[in-house]
Amino acid sequence: MGLATRDSKSVHRINPASVRGEVEATGFVLDAESTMLANDDDPHSAMVFDRSIKGNTDRFVSRFVSPDRFQGRRPLGNRMTSAFSFR
Repeated sequence: MGLATRDSKSVHRINPASVRGEVEATGFVLDAESTMLANDDDPHSAMVFDRSIKGNTDRFVSRFVSPDRFQGRRPLGNRMTSAFSFR
């Protein structure tokens, strides 16, 4: 998998740490992560649209909340959330 955003154009992938850093830099707080879309069999070397891997890529999910809502720990339905699913 490409490191940071260096390879994002050639293979259309991004490192989860890169996304986290950029989103947190805007003031959002990481609230949860999931591996539910992970695929350990993805070699990360093919473009995500390549027929050999399309639809079966290794992906990640992160939920971020705005700091003011994070403090109140409201139920998920009342939180401002963002989910990312790239890798």
